[in-house]
Amino acid sequence: MTTDTVVREQAPQVDRDRVPEPASVPVPRWTHRDWRVPPTRGDTSPDAAQAARRRRASHRIQNPAAWRAHLAALPHYDPDYVYDEGHEYEDEWTTDPDYCADDAYLHWCVFDEEGFLMPPPSEHRALIEAGQDILGDVLEPGRILDEPDYHYPEALGRQAGLRTEGGAVQTKVQPDLAVLPAGWDDGQLPKSRTLHTDGNHPVPDLIVEIASPSTAARDWGGKRELYRALGVREYLILDPGRPDGGALPARPARLTLHRLRDGDYVPVDGGEVSPSAPSGVAGAAEVLEPVYSEVCGTALRLLRPEPEARVCFQWHEPATGRWRDRATDQAAALLASRVEGHAEGRVEGHAEGRVETLLQMLEQVLPEATYPGTAARAAQHWAADGLPMDAEARVLAAAAEPDRWRDHLGLPPDTGRTSPSRQPRARGPKSS
Repeated sequence: MTTDTVVREQAPQVDRDRVPEPASVPVPRWTHRDWRVPPTRGDTSPDAAQAARRRRASHRIQNPAAWRAHLAALPHYDPDYVYDEGHEYEDEWTTDPDYCADDAYLHWCVFDEEGFLMPPPSEHRALIEAGQDILGDVLEPGRILDEPDYHYPEALGRQAGLRTEGGAVQTKVQPDLAVLPAGWDDGQLPKSRTLHTDGNHPVPDLIVEIASPSTAARDWGGKRELYRALGVREYLILDPGRPDGGALPARPARLTLHRLRDGDYVPVDGGEVSPSAPSGVAGAAEVLEPVYSEVCGTALRLLRPEPEARVCFQWHEPATGRWRDRATDQAAALLASRVEGHAEGRVEGHAEGRVETLLQMLEQVLPEATYPGTAARAAQHWAADGLPMDAEARVLAAAAEPDRWRDHLGLPPDTGRTSPSRQPRARGPKSS
């Protein structure tokens, strides 16, 4: 074990057995009486939940030998990892976003703003996968690393202020996405997903982090300073915010791009809610001003097509002038495959041409600046329910009465809500 390894008190076995996997089994209602068991929402008050979390961290700091015994008994224990007293580590789950065991599947859980333990928002993994799709569309896929382990010297960790709750310097982070420099692909890094600063590995051109309430301070603080010191050209933070309709207040999405200039990070313009987006209108989309990435060679943005929908991560295609994302592309392709050809028989390329023409018409009559994401919503709805025979006439009617575009296009009020897709992936094992 290294001298920097920090450890946790081991609770009695009866108490450890009380901690189920939060993603699938509810924590018993009585846990608010036991500060050693992280409560989920509904178990106790937010003040009590936060106080219990602080007490657990303090107890681990004050009882390092007992915590060391608890960690050493875990099936995924790593003697070289700098464990953080501020996080929970159990047999099948952890709240540490930078911890990943090679030989065990771990569920990542988070503490929300009120101190309750919960599974990570499914949106988090969906945005990582959307980022992979976008980067794969605009860059060489071999340059993209998904949740790599990034090891760095202790001196850099100290300089960046990346420390555990007990003050130990951390020497590894796990960014959500990293992009290697152009032309650099040894065929191994995309498989191993392990980067070292003291080996023959390159410094990434771009790093992407998906922020959440439990990681925001670290993403905008210590990690930003670390990536700056490492010389990462661009650092992109995607904060999906929180839509209306949940237990907690809505929070606007945010897209922040830092670019390295003269050894320091300079914020790139954009990333806030667009002033041209309609406000106070029922069903209005939330669209962010785009940011231009020099690494990607194109503009990027976040779009929430409906007040209660997940955000979409999109890239701008200069050749067509359209904002693209994988879900919309797949919906348009599915729609094209379902469109009937001429009455005398299907004409090669006719379906694809008609769909493209319809989408272009929609973007012209319902401008992106005023009706962001409308074409994407129409494509997804029509792909699921079928293209109306009079689709062109519907588009023209929407142009004549834009305030009734939903009715004319045949879209129900909840169109655009993102349906569950790929499930969040358990952490580990990694390919060797």
